[in-house]
Amino acid sequence: MPINPIHLRAFHAVAAEGSFVRAAARLGVSQPTLSEQVRTLEQTHQVLLFDRRGRRTELTAVGERLHEITRRMSDLAAEAERCLQDAAGLHVGQLHIAADSPGYAMPLLAALAEAYPGIRTSLSTGNAAKVLADLYAYRADVAYVCDVEPDPRLVSWPLFHTSVVAVVGAGHAWSGRTTIDAADLVRCRLVTREPGSITRKVFRRELQRAGLTATDVLEVDSREAVMAAARVGVGVGLVAEDELPEDSSLTRLRIEPFDLTITEYLACLVERREFTVIRTACDLALRIA
Repeated sequence: MPINPIHLRAFHAVAAEGSFVRAAARLGVSQPTLSEQVRTLEQTHQVLLFDRRGRRTELTAVGERLHEITRRMSDLAAEAERCLQDAAGLHVGQLHIAADSPGYAMPLLAALAEAYPGIRTSLSTGNAAKVLADLYAYRADVAYVCDVEPDPRLVSWPLFHTSVVAVVGAGHAWSGRTTIDAADLVRCRLVTREPGSITRKVFRRELQRAGLTATDVLEVDSREAVMAAARVGVGVGLVAEDELPEDSSLTRLRIEPFDLTITEYLACLVERREFTVIRTACDLALRIA
């Protein structure tokens, strides 16, 4: 028969205090109530746990064995409480960050390591669709993600603004220019990210508004691949401007007359916003942005 935890707690208090009176005061219950709980435990399991001799209360052999167990249980409960207190105080814990561009997340990772060395952090990257999917599936606690659509499940804060630009290698005919007309751009082979990428989504949206169509498109799976293809002349790359390295082998071109602005957001789930480690990370990220 399962042990009633209230009866077990009553037994442990009496065993630890050596007195029903002191145990009742410790637990904040009346002595008759406490005595009844211990008696019920004994009767339910057909054992004698205490040898009651007048005002003296001594453990029987079975009571001694049970007290060894409840003492360990009490120690484990205290350890669990310390664990939760440490987590609430950010002495221990873990935080998973997802980002559609790792550069955005690095200052937060550095700030967390300095301020809360007991928090273990990890970072995963992917396009905006993957980052949001990780957030919704609880695989990420906090996310850096572009152009977040309104969603009651999310709380988000705008952090940075950038723009989609075209990039070409040093030997390209456009390498001496700073702008390019969209009508000229779509006549070239374009190198873009996969579906789910915000740079691709924003560019295609402006193409549709302008009534233009890109017919020669090479799709790759990372911004690094886009830049590598542009660098060697495979095509004209489309990337977020602030993701470009200080690299003289690439020329950035603003695409006219398009508005290709992208906003980077910090986001987390509304239902998890008040978790101590998530709230602290978001507050820290907003302060250092």
